[in-house]
Amino acid sequence: MSVNLKFLKSKPRSGFTLAEMLTTLIVISIIVAVTMPVFTMRKSSEARIDTEAQACVEQHGGDSTKPACAGAIDRCKRNVMNTCGTLDRYINYDDGTDDNELSALKILRDTCEEGGKNACDTFLERCITNPNLCDLPKVSGALSPEHDMDLQYFLKQPVESSNLGTIYIYEQVDNYYRQGVEQIQEAVRNSCINGGDAGCALLVNYCKEEKEVDACKALIAGCDNEHKTACRHGYINNLNRSCLEIKNALNTDESKPYGLSYDVEGTNAKAYCDMTTDGGGWTLVIKAHGSSDNFDFNSLLWTSDEVLNPDELDLTRTSYPDDEHKNLAFSYVPFDHIKLVFYSLTKDPNAEFVNLDISGNNLKSLFQGGNMNTTVGVDKWAKLVVSTSGGWSLQKNCRREGLNAMDDIAKHARVRIGIIGNQESDCHTPDSYIGLGGTYDHWSYNKPVSVGNYCDRRYWCYYRKDADQPIKQDDIGKNNAAFAFLYIK
Repeated sequence: MSVNLKFLKSKPRSGFTLAEMLTTLIVISIIVAVTMPVFTMRKSSEARIDTEAQACVEQHGGDSTKPACAGAIDRCKRNVMNTCGTLDRYINYDDGTDDNELSALKILRDTCEEGGKNACDTFLERCITNPNLCDLPKVSGALSPEHDMDLQYFLKQPVESSNLGTIYIYEQVDNYYRQGVEQIQEAVRNSCINGGDAGCALLVNYCKEEKEVDACKALIAGCDNEHKTACRHGYINNLNRSCLEIKNALNTDESKPYGLSYDVEGTNAKAYCDMTTDGGGWTLVIKAHGSSDNFDFNSLLWTSDEVLNPDELDLTRTSYPDDEHKNLAFSYVPFDHIKLVFYSLTKDPNAEFVNLDISGNNLKSLFQGGNMNTTVGVDKWAKLVVSTSGGWSLQKNCRREGLNAMDDIAKHARVRIGIIGNQESDCHTPDSYIGLGGTYDHWSYNKPVSVGNYCDRRYWCYYRKDADQPIKQDDIGKNNAAFAFLYIK
């Protein structure tokens, strides 16, 4: 028997059957029944007020030793019970702060320190939203000044801190800074200017690697303000150990006193920086007056760390002894060049100078040693004092020059930087010198100058007033004082 298969084929479907529709409705009903409580709970949780956190703020002033506050910190850190949201209700991102807001910020800060990232983000968001909230003004009361509730609090912390909040915020601030968020960049610079360790550490990367001048300025300004943190970071990263480093970092032509850092501990003091002469970058180390004993050859100032009038950095002041000066750069700053400048105390106000290509780890170590000979020549040394009345005067033999130029017997003419002369054909008993740090311990008619030109009148000295005149015998000697500036770079 044959079967007609066409009757066994299904007919095309044009929609859901009643059974399918009923099944679908049942499934949807079950899903709604199961999930509705979850949505309801979530909405309720988001709207819920953490009453303990509320009590912590309104009744306990954010005192973390109170159980309500300790519990709020724990729940906010774990981001449960909408505790962070409750605290955030007290915070205004547009204006100043009141007592409840400060209390809420204190709990959020304590939570951030324990690793609560949501709490940390509050301080970042406040700064980005309103730059005035990056660094809150100090207020009266128990919360100030030891309890800062702003982004600056974290930027002030040691960069090596175990504070989890500082670590997290440092990373986030670095990202925002790199993205060019101006509020964050300004907050970081202000932090370093005011001694913030984490802020200065972050700026070092941008100063050194990115060559960002504003970052360098903030680091150097922080050391100018005598903040050990800024000075320490500057020292470690070769940014402000000398005027030359500051010149290279800022590419500045502004000559003035700058704060220098002298060791990894952040020891610092200001020195005058000449940023224009001979390429700039010269560090002033000494100001000395020829009529004073402070810088004669035998002074301990030449061989010790002792300083003299360290704050006297005005180059227009050239009297003595109040205007004389020696700073810490003498004992700490390495150099490749020495510059001795003479300012005439009598006639010509124009300064003359001698440059010496001498290197050292510091000046103190060089002056503790023997003679370091140079070949500048008598004419160059003579120009230091040629503007004083009567020209210059020096015996025509010996002519030992450089650093620690001294006689062989150590009782006659000696000078720390300059040249000595003798009438005999040796350097046993010289009686004349030109330079800085001079003395003459042998008997003399008058007290030798410590800076300038000296020649004992009992012996024949020779002079000329300028290069066009022949050398003449000087029968009266010279004892002309000058004012000296000693620079290194």
